[in-house]
Amino acid sequence: MTTLVAEESVARMVAGAGEGALVVVPRLRRGRAKGWEGLEADRVVDALVAAGPRAVVLARGLDADPGAAALPALGRVMGHRVVRLPRDPSEAAWMIAVAIHPGFAGDYLVRRLEALAGIASAGGALPRRAIGAGGAAVPALRPAVLGKWAACAWRACRRCPGGGAEGGRCGRCGAPIGGEEP
Repeated sequence: MTTLVAEESVARMVAGAGEGALVVVPRLRRGRAKGWEGLEADRVVDALVAAGPRAVVLARGLDADPGAAALPALGRVMGHRVVRLPRDPSEAAWMIAVAIHPGFAGDYLVRRLEALAGIASAGGALPRRAIGAGGAAVPALRPAVLGKWAACAWRACRRCPGGGAEGGRCGRCGAPIGGEEP
């Protein structure tokens, strides 16, 4: 099974995080009301080395979490594949929970993750359910079914080597997938 790497503020929202399939990059708390500190580059490097050379980095974009910018940047520099998590922390935690589920794993894991990342908050024909305090609506399917769907739904991105599901966004660069030519 491929090891996944995520930062603590989102990963701690996932039950079972840090138990084998997920390496969590530690992050310091500023205080209850102030939020999280930025990631320290040394901790990111240590986590990426511990995860191994075939690990996949799951990280929210710079606009969603500027303090975690070191994780995707160092992940790319160290040769890891990086998948962009949804902006919303609840949706990002949901995606990590699905990704570490044994039923989701399989061939083309990165493609599955890219497709899942692009549709987590997008509309679409998949049934939805509300999660988290903000009531984010995510697909209401079991991880094994989502994995099979994502493997079939993945389409190449026009801007980068990544991709995602039609009508969603690219799991690497965030560009829209499908529709009119840019």
